[in-house]
Amino acid sequence: MRISLLLGSALALALAVGAGCGGEEGPAEQAGQQMDEAMEGMQEGIDEMADDTGEAMDDMGDTMEDHLDDAGEAMDDAADDLEDTANDLEEEIE
Repeated sequence: MRISLLLGSALALALAVGAGCGGEEGPAEQAGQQMDEAMEGMQEGIDEMADDTGEAMDDMGDTMEDHLDDAGEAMDDAADDLEDTANDLEEEIE
């Protein structure tokens, strides 16, 4: 009696597991798949934001470099003008 009960239970368990592995996904599998898709979408969004941020920082760095170059040139021009003025004053004094 025990053997037939044990075999019957094992058969019932095998049928239940087999039925659970059918072609259709259950609610837990569907929820898991939706979570996976959501996580993939979030990761893609984060990657895109990181790329955009990096590009914006590169652009800002280029702009700052351009402004610093312009400022340096303006300082060089001012120094040249000051030197010319000093030379003109020196010539007038002599």
